[in-house]
Amino acid sequence: LGTTTLHQTHPMQHFEVSPIAALFQRSSDMNDVYGIANHCYCYEKGDGVPRDKKTALLLLQRAFDNGGALPLFQLGLCDTSDFHFAHGKEKRLELIRQAAEMGDTNAMMALAQRYDFGNNIKRSDTKSVLLIQKASDMGNTDAMVRLGNRYMNSPRVPHKKKAIELYERAAEMGN
Repeated sequence: LGTTTLHQTHPMQHFEVSPIAALFQRSSDMNDVYGIANHCYCYEKGDGVPRDKKTALLLLQRAFDNGGALPLFQLGLCDTSDFHFAHGKEKRLELIRQAAEMGDTNAMMALAQRYDFGNNIKRSDTKSVLLIQKASDMGNTDAMVRLGNRYMNSPRVPHKKKAIELYERAAEMGN
């Protein structure tokens, strides 16, 4: 509920999201990994709290220390200069890879995109498709659509029927 409401509020209306940031604070205080990660997001973006990248990084590190794929993925995406300078692109990529291995479907999609474009990693269509397929099988509707697009647009092996099945499945799940 917190993330849904947080993202629907205009960024200039900080006074309206402060109660949501407080909910994330409470969850964070209870060492809930997702609460810590979402509280971090508030500080990273300045939603409901003053923007403070150092506090965001400390919260993300705390979430990381408490375990879970989400903070690994978010820390891997983190472009806060302090983290980026200290750990570099290779460490960020490794964190995304670890989160994907732990079953975070968003991390799988991010890693697949890196394989698609060769972003700090050797380009590989095969690895990209395997990650997208796995995320799709785990119920990620964005992965279903992306895999459907691949099937629909593949010059080598177009599978329009398979693409339509994936699109329908994603639609049934709300995408």
